[in-house]
Amino acid sequence: MNSQFFRTLGELRSENTITSSILLGSVTCLMAAWVGWLCLARVAVYRTSLQAKVALVNGAVRIDAPVSGRIVATHFSLGDKVHAGDRLVELDSQVAKRQLDESKAQLVALAPQLSKVIAEIEDAQQANASAEQEERVKLEQAEVDWQAAQKEWEIADAIAKKYEEARKVVSQVDLLKKEGDAKVLWHIARERNLDRQRLASDLQMQESQRLADIHKLEEAQKHLEGEKQSTEATIRRLESETERYYIRAPANGSVVDTTGLGVGSYVPEGGRLGTIAPPGGLKAIADFPSAEALGHVLPGQHAWIRLHGFPWTQYGTISATVKSIGSEPHNGLVRVDLTINPKSATRIPIREGLLGSAEVEVEHVSPAILILRAAGTLMTKPGQSLSMANPVATGHDSQPR
Repeated sequence: MNSQFFRTLGELRSENTITSSILLGSVTCLMAAWVGWLCLARVAVYRTSLQAKVALVNGAVRIDAPVSGRIVATHFSLGDKVHAGDRLVELDSQVAKRQLDESKAQLVALAPQLSKVIAEIEDAQQANASAEQEERVKLEQAEVDWQAAQKEWEIADAIAKKYEEARKVVSQVDLLKKEGDAKVLWHIARERNLDRQRLASDLQMQESQRLADIHKLEEAQKHLEGEKQSTEATIRRLESETERYYIRAPANGSVVDTTGLGVGSYVPEGGRLGTIAPPGGLKAIADFPSAEALGHVLPGQHAWIRLHGFPWTQYGTISATVKSIGSEPHNGLVRVDLTINPKSATRIPIREGLLGSAEVEVEHVSPAILILRAAGTLMTKPGQSLSMANPVATGHDSQPR
């Protein structure tokens, strides 16, 4: 019995030693695997925004009323595609149209008046030119007559002087006759000179009167032309003013918002009638705490957007890429622009104005680094629990999709 007891006891001790060795080896392997994972594994680190908003890449364009007035017609509705220059709304412009019609009628009335004055000026100028030709002939003829009479007088006077010198040998009668002829010719030459001077003066007065008449016609032409130019400027102003009552699309795109104002509604100057979304796609604008974003969020990093009202477990998330980040914080926040991936695997009907939050994948680090960061956070802020420490880290396989 004793030998069997000791044999059984030895076997039990041998089995305990093997079990302990196996258990110790298993624990050692687990510890090694855990340490290896702690140091070699990589997990994604995310920065989460306070808020995010889906916006238009090119920005929305407002449809504003340039003038105040009452709506008489509308030519657009929500969802319509419009082109720049399309007439969207017509405002009551009866007063401006009435003034425009009056100005156009005035311009039409000025046309024949101006044509008549221009024709009269041309006739007067032609008549003046003919009169000047005739006057020139008359003056030349008067000059010739005076020169001839002057010449005859000079000859007669010379003969009379010869008779005076030879009065001793000529009869007194002949002397008196020659002196009388010379005196008559002098009076004739004098009359011819006076006629010539009188004619020149009369012709000059007539020419001055004709030129004065032409000047009056030209002044009338200038007045009518000035009135015409003023009326044309008024018409252009009224046409431009009337055109402002036709509110046109400021850009190409789709109508994404309307105020619902219909015919008969009054619109103040600058009042909004709707909004046009230009083509160009959508983007996301996210606001991050400056301490979380600056130096961490960089262009090109992957991001995911979760929208309020669309649980990501049901609808998924919207994939995006960081496009740019602001360099100056505003109220402690930094703006980050995200480019939305148009092929995002999501059931969400993405459109402008949706709100949510954005997560940006900033780096991949080992769990050991995260533990050290958490320990450092706890040491600097002893009152905080480990669950409150930032940044947020998740396993590589648990990143949102």
